[in-house]
Amino acid sequence: MDIHPKKLAYLNQEAQRLALLLQTEVSSKEKPSTSPEKGSVGHLVPQILDGPIEDFTITAPDEPLVFKRASKGVYTGFDAASYQEFKKLVAAAEKEDFINTRVSGEFVKDETFQWMLDTYNGESSQLYCEFLSQAIDDASSTHRVCFPVANLHIGARFVIGKVEFLHKEVL
Repeated sequence: MDIHPKKLAYLNQEAQRLALLLQTEVSSKEKPSTSPEKGSVGHLVPQILDGPIEDFTITAPDEPLVFKRASKGVYTGFDAASYQEFKKLVAAAEKEDFINTRVSGEFVKDETFQWMLDTYNGESSQLYCEFLSQAIDDASSTHRVCFPVANLHIGARFVIGKVEFLHKEVL
């Protein structure tokens, strides 16, 4: 990752600090009703799902966690103040050319939160920037797209920026 060493240290340190601010809460949702009533909405009670679910409940100030992910009925996330710090960390990471030229802001947010969950649960000892760099490399790929350009006749390949022009025989 081509980031200034001081910025790299800041991102790793801030991410580690924020991972320690994660909180957990157990879901209080009830299991679905087993009512035999057909044609009613009595049987359409929300279920607790096994997979990760993101919940953005920023408008409900009485909720303890405003940004959270659920797994098996346990929510792990940030309170309102910590979530603002989380957004600042993600924004700081997104400013780096290595990151913003290769992936979206949503990708950075999701991977950052996943790293924090893994760190919080003791499943990862990897530094944040190393994890993010690896995630970006795993998600990125180089594509070769070939199409004809009318009235363009070249004898040898040439490059303009990140685009390489080849003549028909090279393809």
